Amino acid sequence: MPGMVLFGRRWAIASDDLVFPGFFELVVRVLWWIGILTLYLMHRGKLDCAGGALLSSYLIVLMILLAVVICTVSAIMCVSMRGTICNPGPRKSMSKLLYIRLALFFPEMVWASLGAAWVADGVQCDRTVVNGIIATVVVSWIIIAATVVSIIIVFDPLGGKMAPYSSAGPSHLDSHDSSQLLNGLKTAATSVWETRIKLLCCCIGKDDHTRVAFSSTAELFSTYFSDTDLVPSDIAAGLALLHQQQDNIRNNQEPAQVVSHAPGSSQEADLDAELENCHHYMQFAAAAYGWPLYIYRNPLTGLCRIGGDCCRSRTTDYDLVGGDQLNCHFGSILHTTGLQYRDFIHVSFHDKRGQPQTLGKPHRCPGAGSEPRFHPGRQSKTVSQEKKPAVCGCSAVCPVCLGVSPGGSHLHSRGGLLVPTDGSHTSLPKRTSGGAFNTAEVQAAPWVYELPFIVALDHRKESVVVAVRGTMSLQDVLTDLSAESEVLDVECEVQDRLAHKGISQAARYVYRRLINDGILSQAFSIAPEYRLVIVGHSLGGGAAALLATMLRAAYPQVRCYAFSPPRGLWSKALHEYSQSFIVSLVLGKDVIPRLSVTNLEDLKRRILRVVAHCNKPKYKILLHGLWYELFGGNPNFPTELDGGDQEVLTQPLLGEQSLLTRWSPAYSFSSDSPLDSSPKYPPLYPPGRIIHLQEEGASGRFGCCSAAQYSAKWSHEAEFSKILIGPKMLTDHMPDIVMRALDSLVSDRAACVSCPAQGVSGVDVA
Repeated sequence: MPGMVLFGRRWAIASDDLVFPGFFELVVRVLWWIGILTLYLMHRGKLDCAGGALLSSYLIVLMILLAVVICTVSAIMCVSMRGTICNPGPRKSMSKLLYIRLALFFPEMVWASLGAAWVADGVQCDRTVVNGIIATVVVSWIIIAATVVSIIIVFDPLGGKMAPYSSAGPSHLDSHDSSQLLNGLKTAATSVWETRIKLLCCCIGKDDHTRVAFSSTAELFSTYFSDTDLVPSDIAAGLALLHQQQDNIRNNQEPAQVVSHAPGSSQEADLDAELENCHHYMQFAAAAYGWPLYIYRNPLTGLCRIGGDCCRSRTTDYDLVGGDQLNCHFGSILHTTGLQYRDFIHVSFHDKRGQPQTLGKPHRCPGAGSEPRFHPGRQSKTVSQEKKPAVCGCSAVCPVCLGVSPGGSHLHSRGGLLVPTDGSHTSLPKRTSGGAFNTAEVQAAPWVYELPFIVALDHRKESVVVAVRGTMSLQDVLTDLSAESEVLDVECEVQDRLAHKGISQAARYVYRRLINDGILSQAFSIAPEYRLVIVGHSLGGGAAALLATMLRAAYPQVRCYAFSPPRGLWSKALHEYSQSFIVSLVLGKDVIPRLSVTNLEDLKRRILRVVAHCNKPKYKILLHGLWYELFGGNPNFPTELDGGDQEVLTQPLLGEQSLLTRWSPAYSFSSDSPLDSSPKYPPLYPPGRIIHLQEEGASGRFGCCSAAQYSAKWSHEAEFSKILIGPKMLTDHMPDIVMRALDSLVSDRAACVSCPAQGVSGVDVA
């Protein structure tokens, strides 16, 4: 229900939210009262000491005060259990009870202060009595402090402005004054969210990109959260009801309603081939996360496996330049991908100071003086085969640069980069006084929209693999939440090229690094016959899809594998354009491939509908929902929506309209009507063709068992147009779970090659 109005302002708590806090406080107060009574009765005869009369009076008054508080809390809890979420009528006395309860805190604070003062005076009484009174004083102050913290948590910065507005009736919707009030509320909400985000991200740099990301994120949050009059517990109850409703619909669905298409042999072969590719390239997408994911996947043995790499100083063949953790990162990459050092062209991470790390081997160019040169990812053994005489007649040729020693002002090609012949190598790093390397490809600090990535030579698939890392920092979160749309600057025949702003900027950053720094040119100078493959997971998957589209003009054979990419990535036209070179893989009920601003609006509408028509009190909904999430059971939890006679339920005591603030007059409550799209947040779609992995075996509600079996099918993007609620909506997104599912699926399909009847049973083409 709408938040309570107390002291002339709205609070982020409803009158039916006090059942569980009241029960907890009631248990503590009753136990405390019993303890004090026991202390007084057992040691009453020992209070005839100096100051004992004061302590006896303190205990008696405290017991009386506690009894009054217990009665008040019991009344609050009982009243809070009445009614439903949208039927607050039976709880109309709640505000008076809360005023009484808050008033009782003043004598509690006074009495706790007096008790502390009397004990501090050094009362000469029985030590047990003194210790008991000290304990009561401590408990008193703990409860008072907990109450103050709770008040801070439920404080709504916009409550002073929302209080008069919450009581406004629908007749004020179209008034000029109401319009001005609502515009002011929306501006204030954006400002509040921006302040919160800045406090949360206080350690992030304050460049222009970051400030724009702060504003975009604040506007997204204010747009989504501030146009409803729901408190957090209402949303939790709505999600619990939606999950049960969703499972109930699935369980009651007739088999004839499930449309299945038998896969053709070509489609099945294509699915098998792409699954094998996904299984292979997922190793690179996971490797981009570095040592944290590797340790998480291998909690018992991971540290032992890469521990030697973390401590080893590799100064003979390669010089790993950057932070202290680069050896750990690179060791985990080697173990995850199975590649060798010489196979890597570029490896970047961000250390705690935010500076990218790079990998390479320094060497000394002839005639370049004493200053070493640095070529990321090149090994002298590999590049020595590329040594060739300088056509210009210069004397000494640098076998790594393919350039020459000083003696002219001309340029020579180094893997597609032009470097001056004076040995300065302006595009390459130079050693600083402290022995570290600084290079033009290393910026002073990574801001928002900058994603680390690795570039490696995959000899098994004969490909140059670019793996973009997913979300692992606050900067990455801001990139995710910069959900406005912008036109994608790409060379293709598509007219509608709208894309997610944050991910588009991140892909543009990687594109500039790959092209302007000559990283791809260097890779293809070593293996010109290889094809380009771009992979990534989550945010990295979205950036990989956009990056592949940007590079397709220069590399027509580019392929992209996006694992668990966000749905709200780009326009419908780009989604269709990417079908020929991008494959996305989605596991189960993963929320991210279903996540877009449009889908969030749809989820909000569904929550409003189910909450407004629920006929059970909130505490029962939450208790049943918690039990259902943990242990399963019967999803047929009764709501008025299940009743079939929905016509008489269109106007509950507090209907859906009452749960919305009035700056959403175009909001539609018809379950069949489409949502109006905001110009700033138009409908966006996932990349490429989509492979959907679905769990068939029973593995527990949280996927803790490894015995799960999976099926795979080609799916249409419309199957991901709604957010599904469930305990695995978050775990199915984790890269280690995706890798485990692919391992299981590929091994099962390989084992069933000789039994077609079983081998294709899990294959479906939508």
